[in-house]
Amino acid sequence: MPPGRYRGIALAGCALLGACNDTRDLAPASPDTPWQFEGSKEAPAPLATAPVAAKRFAVPENTAVQLPSPADINPDHVYSLVELIDIAQRRNPSTRVAWEQARQAAINVGIARAAYLPALAASAVVGWEHVVFPFPSNLVPQGFITFNAQEVYPQLTVKYLLLDFGGRAAAVEAAGQLLIAGNVAFTAAHQQLIFNVARAYFTLDGADAAVRAARQTLADAQVVQQSAEALLARGLDTIVDVQLARRATAQAQYDLAQANTAQHDAIYTLLAAMDLPPTTKLRVAGASERPLPPRTARAVDDVLSGALRQRPDLLAEVAKLRASDAEIAAARSALFPKVSLSANVQGNIGRLSVDNSPYLPVAKPQGAALLNFEWPLYEGDCCRTSWASPSRSTMRQQPH
Repeated sequence: MPPGRYRGIALAGCALLGACNDTRDLAPASPDTPWQFEGSKEAPAPLATAPVAAKRFAVPENTAVQLPSPADINPDHVYSLVELIDIAQRRNPSTRVAWEQARQAAINVGIARAAYLPALAASAVVGWEHVVFPFPSNLVPQGFITFNAQEVYPQLTVKYLLLDFGGRAAAVEAAGQLLIAGNVAFTAAHQQLIFNVARAYFTLDGADAAVRAARQTLADAQVVQQSAEALLARGLDTIVDVQLARRATAQAQYDLAQANTAQHDAIYTLLAAMDLPPTTKLRVAGASERPLPPRTARAVDDVLSGALRQRPDLLAEVAKLRASDAEIAAARSALFPKVSLSANVQGNIGRLSVDNSPYLPVAKPQGAALLNFEWPLYEGDCCRTSWASPSRSTMRQQPH
């Protein structure tokens, strides 16, 4: 075949592969064309020649997304703070994410411990092979011989690492410290959620009290205004006092409106902390009947010291620091030799034909037991010193 035809076939194949991998239709057609979901055929995007006012650049509706309904909320029940926290812990996704991360850290510990166990693998190779070898022409007239082989190689291999100078122990230690960090982060997620719900609860209780006080203030101002207007009608008061009373009533109405707005913001903040839709009807018990906490006899310094020893974020950072030290130890162990034991049992179930002769069968078991010693002596890291970070004394000598 001429070389030009080969070139044409290659170009045609490249063009076909490029057309199969064309993803331009997955993005908007032009900078001024709205994007639509693939399944949204009933509302196609407007053409590029349409007027700008007809285009609606908004995220199209996705009917596959369904908001969870608050089926566990009873609109007739008055919820206490403990019940609100319980609902938030069961609904908020942050606690579930932290729980899944802690479970992943626990699985990683098991994976790291598995390095102490031997590895067992089974494999099999099945195939047919046709091989041509050159051969002296004084022995074979055609100058070559052919082999036809039909073979099946089943194999069972066992490998066991005997000595690695602390590499596996360091990996297990790092995974264990990361597990501690994950568990502490899970506790921190719950603590943060409890704090957010409690703060929103007490903010809402304060907003309710402010609304009650504003309503009472408005009622008092209206009584004063009515009294001033009645005295003015009898000639016992002046118009100035009446206007002052009316101004006080207007100010009380404004304060009540502000208090109502703050109350709405507080209830929406509580619903957001509990991961509830803003349209949820929720009745909350007041905090006025809750007893005050007992007076603690501990000093402030003792309370601060205990808080520092129990803060989840600090404990998680300490665990991550220890995990980093363990990872450094695991990396250093790679510079030391490793001793491992490997063994395999295999078989050659096949037959061979030479120059179209009758096939000769082979069905014999094979095996091996090896003690492996591996020690990396040189890896070409000649620039390790030049890329190292400066020492503290060097950094102090640098000009500012």
